[in-house]
Amino acid sequence: TVGAGDGFAVGFISARLEGATPRAALERANAIAARVIQYPGDSDGLPRRDEVD
Repeated sequence: TVGAGDGFAVGFISARLEGATPRAALERANAIAARVIQYPGDSDGLPRRDEVD
């Protein structure tokens, strides 16, 4: 299983670009990374935008 780092990065960066605090960005990043490692492959577990919140 790979892609957790990518998921973490996209979660953190997207949240910060939307104006989230660093803590909120870390929470999103952790949630996405945790989801990604539950799926095989690089990006199979990446959530759609409506699934993030």
